[in-house]
Amino acid sequence: MVIEGKRLLAFNSNDYLGLANHPELKKAFIAGAEKWGVGSGSAHLVTGHTTAHHQLEEELAAFTGREKALLFSSGYMANLAMVTALIEKNGHVFEDRLN
Repeated sequence: MVIEGKRLLAFNSNDYLGLANHPELKKAFIAGAEKWGVGSGSAHLVTGHTTAHHQLEEELAAFTGREKALLFSSGYMANLAMVTALIEKNGHVFEDRLN
């Protein structure tokens, strides 16, 4: 997001990195839609983890230089998994006013 000529991260949407209109992402989306269609009709929690999901996880891991990557059906589910995995019983989570 650019405001008054200054590039800023937008935390008011799921597109906080501004990738929704990135030209390469749009090309990849079109190619994916041609190959896989535009959706399974539901989250993969309901319809299953497909070859497309697995391939995207592998490509995301390679792109980010990580061993593995996981897809979640929503940001809420990703945060729930992260907090559940990292915070021990009786642990605490602190956040700042910008979260």
